[in-house]
Amino acid sequence: MLRRLSIILILAMNLVYFAPTLAASAQESQPGNTIAIMRKSQMGFNQWAIEDVRHIEDLVQKYPQAREKITALVFEEWLNITEEMRIITLRETIIMPETGVRIIPGNTTGKLHVLSLAQKARENFLNLAAQGAVSIGTSASIYPDLYIGSTLKVNAGTGSVKLSLASEDQYISPDEAIRAVNELAVPSGTLQGYSIYLMPYTMEGLDGFAFSQSIPRVEECSFISARDLDETEANVRTVIRHEIGHFIQHQYVGEYSSANGKWQEYLAINNKTYGEANWETDTTENFAEDFRVLFTKPGLDNSPHRGSCGNPANDQSTREKLIKYFNKIIAEERNSSVTFGTTFWAQGEKEASAVMPVNGIRDSEKLIIKGNDFIVRGTVKTIGAANPVILVQGNNYEKLIYLERTGFFETKITLPQHGQYQMILGEMRDNTLFAHYMAEVSSYSITYNLTEQELIDNKILTPVPQTALQDINDSPERWIINYLESQKLVLGWQNKFFPETNITRIELLAMLNRVVNEDSSNSKLQPFTDIPMDSWMNLIAVQALKNGIIDPNEYPDRLLHPLKEVTNQDAEQLINRIIKQQRGLMAEQDSKVLGLFSTLGEQNEPLKRWEAALIIYRLSHY
Repeated sequence: MLRRLSIILILAMNLVYFAPTLAASAQESQPGNTIAIMRKSQMGFNQWAIEDVRHIEDLVQKYPQAREKITALVFEEWLNITEEMRIITLRETIIMPETGVRIIPGNTTGKLHVLSLAQKARENFLNLAAQGAVSIGTSASIYPDLYIGSTLKVNAGTGSVKLSLASEDQYISPDEAIRAVNELAVPSGTLQGYSIYLMPYTMEGLDGFAFSQSIPRVEECSFISARDLDETEANVRTVIRHEIGHFIQHQYVGEYSSANGKWQEYLAINNKTYGEANWETDTTENFAEDFRVLFTKPGLDNSPHRGSCGNPANDQSTREKLIKYFNKIIAEERNSSVTFGTTFWAQGEKEASAVMPVNGIRDSEKLIIKGNDFIVRGTVKTIGAANPVILVQGNNYEKLIYLERTGFFETKITLPQHGQYQMILGEMRDNTLFAHYMAEVSSYSITYNLTEQELIDNKILTPVPQTALQDINDSPERWIINYLESQKLVLGWQNKFFPETNITRIELLAMLNRVVNEDSSNSKLQPFTDIPMDSWMNLIAVQALKNGIIDPNEYPDRLLHPLKEVTNQDAEQLINRIIKQQRGLMAEQDSKVLGLFSTLGEQNEPLKRWEAALIIYRLSHY
């Protein structure tokens, strides 16, 4: 962290991480600052939080008369908030393709901050309900303070810091953050997975701070305060590069201990002992300053070294030793024996409800489940003899699950009873578990099932305008089909949708075109000989080619077979291409990991129209 207080701030946010790659070019406009879920109308994120505090107070008042119903409602609200945070992160995070660094704009950070406070409030509510301790007297303790961030220093001490809402002209722009990163000269892949949250608040006594889960190889993040009125852009870039220095420390060295050889090597180069008495003498701050000074491209950062160790660039021998040291620790850590891709958990029909790893802010992800069963799925890559594992423990229970060494994994976990558990994704080496990611799992007994109307009345579901489709009233997916039809993502014919009919290739391509980018212009091309140029199907086929949904090289005979029924496997191949090419996700994050097909049948089975609608609904939310 830079400048004033030697602390690490942890806001109450709880983020999910997979996001589309957006061009790391000028991002002049901020995303919107409004939140709409669980309200009659959209409102700014701070006003939304104030209204939500009142809402929780109202639920506490009503709880004695309807305990089971209120508990079920709070659980559904937690799921709704978690999903909204995932969608916001997906749509508004900027990824720098060259480095893998994620930039989260100010308004996005603000929305995620208040939503995570709401999320935490519901976790507190459910914990009190499980203990039979919800009462009017507990209302004030349920909701975290909007403008006080809890703090945790990794090495020692706790405290708090005051947040003050800034005006948008004080926000650090994504362009400034992108420039700060691009002005560093570091080996390729060094900053992969690192996130920079640009705050919509000024922080009393802080310009920026870093957070680490203190677990080997876990993703790290930094938070950059909105600027003071007299703060220059050059100082902002200095702050960001200093916080990146803390990322290097957390990611590649770890927390200090006398047994940590990497720390001892660093101290020996500087001829210093470890210290943290104040900012200038704190060894971790000097480490971050050394990185900033040595790895900023020449002539782009004129700020002096602010630590007591002094500027290493002024001594040729120290400079060369430290550059060699930094390059060595980065190279060693990148040769990890086990690498996890983004990992999802799911419960029942709540597919892809959250994502791990969460990039800090809390010291672990929080999963809340109804009952005792949930599913974990993702991808893993293994080099050497290490074995990827999942460990679940708590309530005198411990289960170690070995995963396939490389590729996709999906495992169902059944907890022995309700309560609090810890789930660790890691690797076994020489009978020792090395943790990569952690999640807290809370299991509750929630017996009340809210009706669709109750969910609508409580603004968990948004009423969807009824359509003219006459054959979906008895379908369990009628809400989804109605929603998609209202958004023009699916269409019926003669007032019918034919949900149980097997879908054809051209029908599925039409749906996928609408999700990606429907181009209504006429085409004079005829890419496939089995589709006449003047046919309505030809326009769909041309659009699918333009959108990258189908690859012409896969059809050397120029036959699309547009009326052929689509199997689950056919659909999965088409959708994987959208995910990887159109939406910019990493290659391993395919439809299996996202759970798009998790409730469907075998791969060689035909895909029905209602199943296609379900997939389109899920895809449109990623």
